Amino acid sequence: MLGQITARAEAHTIRLALLYTLADGKRQISPPHLQAALVLSDYAARSAAWALKGATGDPLAEQIHAALLDNPAGLTRSQINQTLQRHQPAGQIDHALHALAQTGRAAPTQVRTSGRPAQLWTATPAPSA
Repeated sequence: MLGQITARAEAHTIRLALLYTLADGKRQISPPHLQAALVLSDYAARSAAWALKGATGDPLAEQIHAALLDNPAGLTRSQINQTLQRHQPAGQIDHALHALAQTGRAAPTQVRTSGRPAQLWTATPAPSA
């Protein structure tokens, strides 16, 4: 998701340098204008990374994460499926849970049952800023 937002950073940096040049009343971009544009572009990229920290870009993952936050004790795979009203294929749920695990927003644990062990998913605490 971050890549999509910052994909045109190079073109925007050149445009920013041009704006700095025009603001200085000059007709040609010089190194100070380009340096100022690079600093602003870098700041924008870091701000976007901070704002999107942990975001998956997957609506299903976000829906599951909201359900996990509503259930602090966690949800098993079956309970997650029930929460989604059994409308999502297992593969899509797997993908969403993997995305949540990769971004550190949820974690699985194995829970013993009388039969096959269950996978219990819990939301992980948000990192402090």
